[in-house]
Amino acid sequence: MRTIPFSLMNVHERFLLLQLIDKILKSKLVALPELAGIYDVIHALRNNMEEALHKSRGSRYTTRIAELDVLQDDGFICFRTFIEAYTHTIINTELRAKANQIEAIIRRHGWSLYRVGVKKQLAISLSLINELMQADNQQLLVELNVVDAFNAWKGAVEQVELLYIEKTETEANQKDMASASELGKQTVDLLEKILPGWNYQSEYSSQPEYKELVEAVYDGAANLETQARTRLTRNQKDTVEE
Repeated sequence: MRTIPFSLMNVHERFLLLQLIDKILKSKLVALPELAGIYDVIHALRNNMEEALHKSRGSRYTTRIAELDVLQDDGFICFRTFIEAYTHTIINTELRAKANQIEAIIRRHGWSLYRVGVKKQLAISLSLINELMQADNQQLLVELNVVDAFNAWKGAVEQVELLYIEKTETEANQKDMASASELGKQTVDLLEKILPGWNYQSEYSSQPEYKELVEAVYDGAANLETQARTRLTRNQKDTVEE
């Protein structure tokens, strides 16, 4: 009986093998309906492992949050700059006092809030926006003609908030998920149990689909074994060169 050198495979290669078996098995269910139960187990394990691998590669939100953070930084600086400019206006000096009121509010919350971490900045920004949304302050923004700048910054902050909410909910759903490495071990345990049975069926069953199934699995495993050995050789070479 052919064997698969699972010990050579890293977690990604084990996932690729599991994914391959999932596809092969699905294509054989019509001819081999008795394998529907094990297919469901393999498919669920494959989905869980894919999700775990995605999580282990780092949060998919990191890049997007960083992009939105730049927007909220620029939005705040733009809005703050308009207010600061009006405190020095010589065109309509009556606006200076109104700008000073808004500037005082901003300074109370954090004149340079864009310099702090994203989470802290979000909390400060939401507090500041909440105060500036009060009717009296909104009227001052209208008179200063900075409503568009305020709304642009407010919109950027709201995007960051929504993304953080989504990120928190996603991570909460993943809290009880087994690690990718552990799922890789489960994959090996499962395949070591079911492959001998499939091998037996391929030898003695009158159904040719079992032989097709086993050959497809071992051919795919052989390709992954080659990939694994190439990776190991490359890693050993890099270690020697260092």
